[in-house]
Amino acid sequence: MVWPVVNNVKWMSACQYLQLTVFFLLSSFAYSVASPDSLLTLSSAQQLKAVIRVYNDLSKKDTNAANRFRQELAGFYEKNGSENDKLTFQTAILCTDRANMRYNNRFPARAQALLQTAERINNASLMARINLQMGLYQFNIAHNYYLTFKHYLRTFDLLKTLTEADFPERDYTIYLIARAYYEFFDYENAIRIGKVLTDAKPDGIANTHIYNTCMLGMASVKLKDYPAARRYFEWGLQHLPVRDFNNEAWVGILNGNIGLLLTEQQQENAAMPYLSEGIRLTTQTQVWDNAAIFGSKLATIYLNRNQLTRAGELARQAHQAALKMHMVKFSHVTYQVLADYYRKAGQTELAFRYADSAAFARDGYKRDIDVTLKHKAEMAVESERHQLQERIMQKEKERQVLLRNSIILLIALALVVTWLLYNRRLLQYRHRQQQLLAENKRTEFELKNAIGQLDQFTRNIQEKSVLIDQFSEQIRQMEQQLHPVADAHYQLLEQLQNSVLLTDEGWEEFRQLFEKVHQGYLVRLRDKLPGLSPAEVRFMALCKLNYSNKEMAAMLGVSTHAIRQHRSRLRRKLNLTEEIEIEELAATI
Repeated sequence: MVWPVVNNVKWMSACQYLQLTVFFLLSSFAYSVASPDSLLTLSSAQQLKAVIRVYNDLSKKDTNAANRFRQELAGFYEKNGSENDKLTFQTAILCTDRANMRYNNRFPARAQALLQTAERINNASLMARINLQMGLYQFNIAHNYYLTFKHYLRTFDLLKTLTEADFPERDYTIYLIARAYYEFFDYENAIRIGKVLTDAKPDGIANTHIYNTCMLGMASVKLKDYPAARRYFEWGLQHLPVRDFNNEAWVGILNGNIGLLLTEQQQENAAMPYLSEGIRLTTQTQVWDNAAIFGSKLATIYLNRNQLTRAGELARQAHQAALKMHMVKFSHVTYQVLADYYRKAGQTELAFRYADSAAFARDGYKRDIDVTLKHKAEMAVESERHQLQERIMQKEKERQVLLRNSIILLIALALVVTWLLYNRRLLQYRHRQQQLLAENKRTEFELKNAIGQLDQFTRNIQEKSVLIDQFSEQIRQMEQQLHPVADAHYQLLEQLQNSVLLTDEGWEEFRQLFEKVHQGYLVRLRDKLPGLSPAEVRFMALCKLNYSNKEMAAMLGVSTHAIRQHRSRLRRKLNLTEEIEIEELAATI
């Protein structure tokens, strides 16, 4: 069952009132709930409608009860609801508070914060709802029409992606946005937006679609697109009647509009039956604004044909209808028709009187139009200013992007250059390492070769020493055995003893080999013992190699006695004590 809303709520707690008032008819079906928990079983659109209806009803009856309801339900959603549920509740409260003067100052900030949340969770329905509320606030309270239509357009863009189930009254909202453009004389945008609703299926046609197609027809008339206007008006007639709708009145309105269209096309004969039908049905259904317009137009046709009696009847009837509307946008037309009628009827005084009234009413209507045009101009200026700001921001953004990209490019180039330099250094290092390795191998090879050659020198010396010893021993034995020794033997022994392995040319070769094995030795020797002769340098080099006196003699081609004398002279020259051997000195250099 559906529970009724309790009228007297002052004695009830907010929670009790909530439990009794969340039961109501939702669009086309009854949905009963027994506690606030049941709200969470509803869709977002149904929750929104439920909270708006209860909170709005409470706000009208008892402000304190409304505040308690709001606080209690906020706590409930905070504890039990999802982020989407909480946003739905806050949006419902926002929709009701928009028209409440107490919340006017805080409304824009609240709406913007909710909009950001809706955008973050990508809830298109709530985004559309909040944008709509922001547009209505800017139109009705802040009177910033640029922001009004900015939010309207955003609402429209979102509604195109939604269904009536997602956003109850989706189609009616689209119509209101299109109608707002129409009222601001922006007929192109009015048609662009309103045309979305002409795609409705025949079984889905409602009163909104009839309102919309009539507006589309009138906008097309303003743009002098008469074929399109006729199609829109006839589309409306074709889809009437609509359930639960004042169909008779709208048959009259659409017929009368076709009549107005035909008069615009200079087809008065064709227009007259449509205008007559429009007058009859709108008068019968008390749609006085249309009755005044249609009657004035048909009266003018009769005046042009000098059928004054019929023209007068229609003019007076139209004027009475206009007076019932209390709107100068209709009365200035009927005043003028009456003035024209009385002028043709020869009643000059009445003609002047109605002409003055027409001029006064026309001035008032013109002032209303001027205000609207002023707002439209302000919108254009504001739009241009915002576009300029957006262009400046876009330029700044592009500049920032260019700067960022330039920095990134420079960093990339720096990285590339660094990488290239690193690779070059790495290649150079590897090349150097390879060179060093090759040089080390070459040095190692040369060192091994030098050591080998020095060893060969040593072996040669040793072989010469052995040969001399053997030859000397043979001669000695021959002398002991009293065998005759030929002079040739003595000469050969002397030549062998006097033969020099280390000639001047040989010394240079020996020195190079010695330097490779003992690098820098000869340089250090000259530095530490600068007074040495070339022969003494050679002697010290041989001492460094630990050659014996016999080996030195064999190498230098002298006797061992000569070597001992040479050693003695060098010791005196170097002032060496008895404890220090020349070999020890040679080893320390």
